Amino acid sequence: MSGFDHKDKMTLRATKAVSDVLWGLKRYRSAYLFAENQRVKSSVIERKLNLTGSEVRAIIAHLRLQGHPVGSDGRGYFWAVSPRDLQATIDHFAGREEKLAEVRHALMRTQAELGQGDFYLDGDVYARGEVGGQL
Repeated sequence: MSGFDHKDKMTLRATKAVSDVLWGLKRYRSAYLFAENQRVKSSVIERKLNLTGSEVRAIIAHLRLQGHPVGSDGRGYFWAVSPRDLQATIDHFAGREEKLAEVRHALMRTQAELGQGDFYLDGDVYARGEVGGQL
């Protein structure tokens, strides 16, 4: 475990990485304040701080939960300076929530159907209750 996914206690490495990402985003924003929302790609953060993509996403989520205005889009992460800057990120999350709800409901329907009739696995038909043998 890298320590990035723990809510209560992060490892020293994780704490330093969060601090480094926060500092980097603020510095990057300051350096390009007059350019329109300069972004930094996850791959750049990964390379500069020797992190994985999952670790970067966990750090960004942590920063957002702490109230830091970190926006993102297909071009990378950025430090928002106005409410408008965050709107596209908020809209993106709303769309993901809707899609995740659809997937969750589809899985719940499938789960309910698993208790009825036959099911298919790799093209073979299995009757309910046929747990041994081929499965």
